[in-house]
Amino acid sequence: DPMDDTGDSDGGIFVCYPGLNELGDTCFPLVDAGTDLGDGYAYPEPYLDNPQYNSPTRYIDLRVTDHSTAVAPNFNFGEFMSVSKGPFGLFQVHAVETLQAIREASGGAITVNSGYRNVTYNEGVGGAEHSRHIYGDAVDMTSAVLSLSALAELCEDFGAGFTRLYDSHVHCDWRDDPLDTLF
Repeated sequence: DPMDDTGDSDGGIFVCYPGLNELGDTCFPLVDAGTDLGDGYAYPEPYLDNPQYNSPTRYIDLRVTDHSTAVAPNFNFGEFMSVSKGPFGLFQVHAVETLQAIREASGGAITVNSGYRNVTYNEGVGGAEHSRHIYGDAVDMTSAVLSLSALAELCEDFGAGFTRLYDSHVHCDWRDDPLDTLF
């Protein structure tokens, strides 16, 4: 079904990713946020009243989604969202597009160690209260062909708002890019 610009098709709201052929037609239905989702979705108040830290209004139900679906030529759904990090998730479309561009520029595979985390999972792994992982625009990753410092530089070249080198990975996020209004 064709979508209008709000992601609405047949009365439901969908988010669409580039997909294997980068046609923007790899779509997933969204569910509304609410207290019925549980404590894992009780977001903190926005950091310094910045709208980039507003609680999401919708999520993808990860329990009914095919995690092997290609959301970009070199990435599948399960690399960015996992039921083990919460039954509902989100990952910003612009972040997928940027990571695909980073992959192409690097000339080799990128391994995403962590993408979206719900609030409870994020707390459990010692993540910051306002971690960009809970807003779906952050990844912890490694490269098959680049050093961690070169990968961090590539993230910065592609507009990352924040990068940090760790011993085992690079954290890159796009905290300054507008959040997808569908989420």
